Amino acid sequence: MFPHPRRPGLYRLLAVLALAAVLASGLPAGLASAQSPTQFTDIRGHWAEPFILAAQAAGVITVPDDGRFRPDDPTTRLDFAVWMARALELQPVTPAKPPFTDWNSVPSEDRGLVAAAVQAGVLKGYPNGTFQPNRTLNRAEMGVIFGRALEKLGVTPESRYFYEFGDHDAIPGWAAEASAAVKEGIILGRPSQPGQLALYAPFATTTRAETVTMLVRFMNVRFQLLGIQPAPKPAPQPAGTIVTGWATAQDLASLNLGADRISWVIASGYTVDSSTGGAGALVGADSPALFQWARDHQKPLLVRVSLMGGPAIHTVLANPQTQARLVQNIMTVVGHGYGGVNLDFEYLQNADRDLFTQFATALAQQLHAQNLLLTIDLPWRDQASANSWGHDFDFAALGRVADYLIIMTYDQHYATSGPGPVGSIPWMQQGLGWAVSQAPAQKILLGIPAYAYDWAKGEPTRAWYIEGALNLIARYHAQPIVHTDLGETQFFYTDSQGVRHEVWFTDTSGLAAKLALVQQFHLAGAAIWKFGYETPDWWGVIRQALP
Repeated sequence: MFPHPRRPGLYRLLAVLALAAVLASGLPAGLASAQSPTQFTDIRGHWAEPFILAAQAAGVITVPDDGRFRPDDPTTRLDFAVWMARALELQPVTPAKPPFTDWNSVPSEDRGLVAAAVQAGVLKGYPNGTFQPNRTLNRAEMGVIFGRALEKLGVTPESRYFYEFGDHDAIPGWAAEASAAVKEGIILGRPSQPGQLALYAPFATTTRAETVTMLVRFMNVRFQLLGIQPAPKPAPQPAGTIVTGWATAQDLASLNLGADRISWVIASGYTVDSSTGGAGALVGADSPALFQWARDHQKPLLVRVSLMGGPAIHTVLANPQTQARLVQNIMTVVGHGYGGVNLDFEYLQNADRDLFTQFATALAQQLHAQNLLLTIDLPWRDQASANSWGHDFDFAALGRVADYLIIMTYDQHYATSGPGPVGSIPWMQQGLGWAVSQAPAQKILLGIPAYAYDWAKGEPTRAWYIEGALNLIARYHAQPIVHTDLGETQFFYTDSQGVRHEVWFTDTSGLAAKLALVQQFHLAGAAIWKFGYETPDWWGVIRQALP
């Protein structure tokens, strides 16, 4: 789903939501309801899809410019170093001196995380002092890196675990630390001949899909080994206007800036598996850093549970046993210490309207029995759309079941549409007018987009953090056009290739105008998609607009 994008130079770049992904989701042409402006375009139906989405939700992997994850390509040393640093929730560092002799071959935007992995003692170079970032990583090397991280968590390597594999004699002595990863179930064997032990295959390369599944397993083991304590439970009646949003461990700086005003945080969380044989399972990981932040600041932490695509949702909800299994799996995850659940099911088919309400009702009953919250993300709707094709979600019924409904009042214009506001005030007012006619206003949260879209003819549409949009203005000396009536800012620039771009985003004046809708419609508050995408000055506006 949503990403924690790289920072190429000055810019923290999100990526394109390609037309193929929109069509595959079953989304009607022209409908803007996506929770995130980024999706991979080449993972639908892949065996590792739920693991890839879970790693993306956790901020471990990001969507590149072309939208492709390339799941069956081999993992490079740079891939794994960056992903492992994020899985360990490390913050980028600037080394006093280059840790490798070929440091210049490491992309500048990745050096901070690679250096952090070196500083943490999990990443080392070759004997000649090189890192060789583009070299493919074999399974023995990968196991050693996992093993070093596990040793720091108190796991003792034991070479006897290598005897689980038919080729244990081929595992080199220098890879002894990898036994810790086998011991904890992170590295599993590859299929062998029928009736024979699986293979470790120490010198074989690992695909990017295989690597991501291992990283997700590692993050779960890490959470368990750290013995994380629960976050505070939410208050039955929160004081003042609610301010919430989604976050991963990479967003701690943003959370610290807004800590006094944040009501609770939604951890990016888990993806629902809809595959044959796995339907109803949850794939994902918990963030020790977010739990620590929540405890330090006495803020509840909710867990996001997502499932994208009408057919996938139908597969899970249409079978009563699968639906019940999903409810139970969600409650198991909530038991890790969360204060509630955020349901993000998108592109629901009209025929599954009642099934979703049934599912949400069953989940709400179990959550409320423990005084926990249920929040549900709902797409923008108005009277006209609700009377035509917009029969997917039953706003009225869900308003009775859930504690809060988050209206995704963003993506009015999006990656595959023509240029225009990401979420204009008149458009937001239309959607809120419909929402409050169906559900109590005191249960509704206004969705706020903290990102910009950048359209250029013949090129993929880019989505930027707010900072990225401001950097474009500075770099190209663009003249911002503030549309006060829309609550958005527009500008044009011509890039170094002579291509003209059009960008729309919410600046601080637009933010203030949008937040005024909370008071106008007597809403419960606002939800930001997402923390870490905004600029620091947003918090002053939020404090003033939502006292």
